[in-house]
Amino acid sequence: MSNRTQLTQDTIQAFQFVIRKLRRGIQQQLEENWGISDFIFLHHLLTHGPTKGSDLSTELNVTNSHVTQQVNRMVKKGWISRHRSDVDKRVVELEITPSGKEIHAEMEERRFQYFKQQFRSLTDEELKTLLNLFYKLTDE
Repeated sequence: MSNRTQLTQDTIQAFQFVIRKLRRGIQQQLEENWGISDFIFLHHLLTHGPTKGSDLSTELNVTNSHVTQQVNRMVKKGWISRHRSDVDKRVVELEITPSGKEIHAEMEERRFQYFKQQFRSLTDEELKTLLNLFYKLTDE
């Protein structure tokens, strides 16, 4: 096996380990009442505005049934509301509520503090290097 192949395999394993560790850590920060899906749905609605459930399913790459379950739960909690579209009354749109915005802000703060803690051992220069590597990986 070539050195490059071994390096690639090692990088994949390390990357997967880091992703799993960060997901577990974020979930712990969000506590039992919230999940990562809660954060993702609220964040999407906050940044994109009112959205149809089917569009949410496509954008987040999840099933329609997952969207329905998640939205039903979040409507009960008062974080999301359903309403008819002003443009087409046949369409039901999902929108984040003021309560949902408050919950999202609290989740965002906990998430930020978690990452801040995780990055504490990195120097500013190392953080810049990591950021540049992420940019390089996402540059198409």
